[in-house]
Amino acid sequence: MAHPNALAAIGEYESEDSNSPPRKFVKDFSNYFAKLLETGEQSDVTVIVKGREIRVHQFVLSVRSSVFRTMLDIEMKEKRENIVVIDDFEHDVMYELFTFMYTLKTPNLKHLSFELLQAADKYGLLDLKRKCAKVLEENITTQTAASILSLADRCDEQTLKALATDFIMENSMECALDENSELRKEFKELPASILRELLIRAFNKLSPKKGVRIN
Repeated sequence: MAHPNALAAIGEYESEDSNSPPRKFVKDFSNYFAKLLETGEQSDVTVIVKGREIRVHQFVLSVRSSVFRTMLDIEMKEKRENIVVIDDFEHDVMYELFTFMYTLKTPNLKHLSFELLQAADKYGLLDLKRKCAKVLEENITTQTAASILSLADRCDEQTLKALATDFIMENSMECALDENSELRKEFKELPASILRELLIRAFNKLSPKKGVRIN
């Protein structure tokens, strides 16, 4: 089986500078790890996602995620039984997360970006979290802006939060006048803290007197 240091090298490879492993090396190892995940060969941990099993390898999870490393290295139930039970994400979301951990690839990123960002946040995969946020940033609509704003706030994605907030502010008047607006409907689901922030920004933007601001 590949040494953990080789996987760490793949996880750190993001550029073409002279200090990075050659591209062919990375591609070969990416394919190798993809095969490991696909077949479950020599797996030593079973992840059960809403009743469905995914066979994985402790050294991969430990190298790529400090959260999984803690679960599997410390005397927790997961270490004693080599079983991790996950009930708060769907199977396809977790399989996509593991695919990224093994290969740095995300074949279904656009389709799963919303849920995958939450999973990446929970398991400490900051590089995947940023990739998901980038997709959401590029696809904000009146149907998704409020839910994306709420997600960005929960997961501390400040760039995404700012972009979603700006989008809502720019479209707030149009949406307020449209009773069937999806954005207007989504407002009901926003936390009070975010609604307060939006109201403050709206007041400060529309205030007719210079220097009159609230915070």
